[in-house]
Amino acid sequence: MALEFRKFTLPVRSTYAATMATTEPTPVSFSRRIRKDGNDNKVVDVAIKGFAFEVRDNGRLEDFEIGVQKVSASWRSSGHTSGEVVVEAQLAPRPDEARNQKWTYQGTVEVLVIADLEDPKP
Repeated sequence: MALEFRKFTLPVRSTYAATMATTEPTPVSFSRRIRKDGNDNKVVDVAIKGFAFEVRDNGRLEDFEIGVQKVSASWRSSGHTSGEVVVEAQLAPRPDEARNQKWTYQGTVEVLVIADLEDPKP
């Protein structure tokens, strides 16, 4: 059993507050086949290392009261040694401001992809 790690910083493009933002799928490759568990699932996990967002009011950088803050990362398998990582983010002000289209946010999310690889053939 060998673990391999890949670290990525994914951009979250400018999005209206209260709207879910999804990053472009980012390809990830490993040096050997990813091991499968007893249920035939690839043993891969994605962890969020950190994130940073900027909030803008009509384009001007602002501080604001957060109502909702959500960041998640997921893995999509696409081959024996590869797949994609995707991040979803949502940042929204308190409910009385949530539908106001003057608020936008953008930023970055740092993720760590961890794969358990098959042992090399003897």
